[in-house]
Amino acid sequence: MNFKTQVIADNVDVYGINKFLNVSTDVDVYIENTIVTIEYELNFNLKEWGIKSVDVFIKNVISKIDWEVDCEELNDADKEALIKAGGKEYINNTISGFIYIDSTTTNWKIENDVKFHTDGTFFIDSVYIELGDSIKLS
Repeated sequence: MNFKTQVIADNVDVYGINKFLNVSTDVDVYIENTIVTIEYELNFNLKEWGIKSVDVFIKNVISKIDWEVDCEELNDADKEALIKAGGKEYINNTISGFIYIDSTTTNWKIENDVKFHTDGTFFIDSVYIELGDSIKLS
């Protein structure tokens, strides 16, 4: 059985964005909006006496992280790095862009901490993204 769910904004934690964008840790990068789409599959371990277990297998994680930086006091090297990372400079002294992650086209480590509750339900309600190499679902 295949499913798709989305986790948005406040339930997504993003770490390492300054390093990913190749800018100083002094630069305040604001994450404007984040949407993570998770495609997963439920596999039932069936026995003659019934269902032994239900396993959640993550098939794909797609994430779009919108970011913005107030560049009024940025040095030229950080501005260049942000533009090189796909950012665009605007009249209101900001540079903004987005980071797109597709786990089928990049080598990301995905940790699945989805647990079934005692009432038999489960849900993916939060995502932790370490920009560099991992996505953790819980």
